[in-house]
Amino acid sequence: MARGHLIARTFVELADPLVEGYDPLELLHHPAERCVEVLGMAGTGLVLADARGQLQAPASSSERTHLDERLEVQHEDGPCLDCWCSGEAAAEDHLADTDQVLAQAMADVATIGILHERFIARRERVTGQLEVAFNTRVVLEQAEGVVAEAARTDMDKAFALLGGYAWHHDL
Repeated sequence: MARGHLIARTFVELADPLVEGYDPLELLHHPAERCVEVLGMAGTGLVLADARGQLQAPASSSERTHLDERLEVQHEDGPCLDCWCSGEAAAEDHLADTDQVLAQAMADVATIGILHERFIARRERVTGQLEVAFNTRVVLEQAEGVVAEAARTDMDKAFALLGGYAWHHDL
């Protein structure tokens, strides 16, 4: 396959997270594999920080490279960690400027996809929480109305009575 066609296909694959139903691990393998295919690198890998800030090696172009990355993360030493700390490319092959720019562009687009997926997941989580809060509020207001009617009091007093009951009964 021609290099230009591979590059175009790579960027289309990296845009997968912008639609539903993609595999995040597969997304991470694309730039690693394409750097080998398109740029002729011996091996590539990705190192990312998890939610706790711990570095992980989730994707690489080969099992050998994956093992190397995991060892680097465990021992906190090596080119992947140097790249992570400095924010600069760590390349043993001394890539041409255009190849280095292309590799960085692949990483940047993959990062945008990951961040987009995280945003969508967070939005869905917050929407679900808001729906629960809204539905809970509707039920609570109905209960206030029932208590206010039964106790022949206003809504504020009914809310206080419900709150006191819940507190006393650990509900």
